[in-house]
Amino acid sequence: MSAQFAGATYDRIRPDATMRDVIAVAEHYWEATGSECSAGIESFKVFTPGLLPSGSVLVRRWASKGADKQEELPFGDKAALLRIFDGRTDLGSCRHLNFTFRVPDMPPRTSLSVQFGEDGRVIRVAPPHTWD
Repeated sequence: MSAQFAGATYDRIRPDATMRDVIAVAEHYWEATGSECSAGIESFKVFTPGLLPSGSVLVRRWASKGADKQEELPFGDKAALLRIFDGRTDLGSCRHLNFTFRVPDMPPRTSLSVQFGEDGRVIRVAPPHTWD
């Protein structure tokens, strides 16, 4: 089942899509990690608890004097998650986005990796990989 969700997401990602666009087309039951970021961000992780797309974005910042190293941004639904990405252009500075699709109590898991160019647009999407 996780492979179906990953495959549907893979099919919807377009070559010129932004980070926000990719998050928008992601199917259910996923977590995502953004890495190789700039704009002061080390990485971010989106936690979604199952079919209901509510959860939080955990932003990790490079250590700087007097600043919090982590910031949690909660959201109640997919529209609220997309508003976070609309309002936080620094999240779009990441060059990699890795999804893990996992349906509770139904192994296996499936990964999907997206690479972004310097302009913040998709340049490569690796086909889904099922493991476990």
